Amino acid sequence: MKALKIDGKTGDLVMENGDFVWIEEDEELLQDIRSVLKTALDEWFLDPSFGTEYEAIQGKGVTDDDVTQTLYDALEQVERVTTVTDIEIERDGERQLSVFFRCYAGEEEVTGTEVMNL
Repeated sequence: MKALKIDGKTGDLVMENGDFVWIEEDEELLQDIRSVLKTALDEWFLDPSFGTEYEAIQGKGVTDDDVTQTLYDALEQVERVTTVTDIEIERDGERQLSVFFRCYAGEEEVTGTEVMNL
């Protein structure tokens, strides 16, 4: 698949020399994963079921198992992801969560790291 590239920090479409930048394959898949992790459930009016249930991973008393399961559920929303095999999390104490994930799109292994602001 092909998609317009979105800047991971600003959320803006990326342009070079006055033209939009297109991405495909692994880069496009990682962008889809980043999008589902950074979008709160019920936030996108076109599909309220798209995104991560931030309420389940924020606040006191939330265990690492709760967070991991919520992230598994979010990653499984990405159409090309067929299996999520591993998720590791690290909290920094400053309302940020580092997420390392390993998943498959068909037979292709995809790994990545994303920092989520809580």
